[in-house]
Parts: sequence; C-alpha cells; structure tokens
Amino acid sequence: MRPDSPNLSSLYQDILPNKEDVLPAALSFAKTIAATSAPVSITYTKGLLHHPGMTIEENHLLDSRAIKRRGASKDGEEGLKAFMQRRSPNFPDTVSGETSWYPWWKSRDVNQPKTKL
Repeated sequence: MRPDSPNLSSLYQDILPNKEDVLPAALSFAKTIAATSAPVSITYTKGLLHHPGMTIEENHLLDSRAIKRRGASKDGEEGLKAFMQRRSPNFPDTVSGETSWYPWWKSRDVNQPKTKL
C-alpha cells in the first residue's frame, strides 16, 4: 500500500511529495500549534513526551492528571468560552505559575564522579 492511498489518508496531517518539503511543513505546523494552543498545555504535552512513566498504567495516570488539571484551569475555562463565542482564545495561565504539579518527574544526576587518578 502506498502512503498516498485513500485508506491511509486519515493517518497523516499532510502527504508531501519531496523530502525537502518536510521541514518547512513541520515548522509551519509547529508555528500554528504555538499560536493557537495554551502554553501550559504545550508544556505539559512536551513533559509527557520527554518524561514518560515507567509503565503504560503510569502514563495513563499522568495523562489523566494533566487533562484534569488543564480542564479545571483558567485556560480550560477560556478555551471553552472562546469556542462557544466563536473567537480566538486568550489563555491567561503561565508556565511559571504552574508549579504545584509541574514538573512531576525527578531529575537524575547522571554525571560521573571525578576519579582520583
């Protein structure tokens, strides 16, 4: 089956004919996401990708907690209001103000101790 098959069309954002077109399309898509999404939600999503749980169940718990927190936030309220009023949202929450749960992971020191040799 070819990537441009109609059976696969719903799996892809875009199907690009040349590999040189991938980076400009990806950058354009990233700019769209950055301009239309809540910064805290993007930060949570990046955190979930970079610091996943050790098991599928732990990932589910982290995802669920993030969704619950964002839905109950001022950003969640603003997003719903903007959708109902058919306008662009103005998300008020900031990443620096979201310290009660984020970051949820513990950083590990992976540096090697200096030897005495």
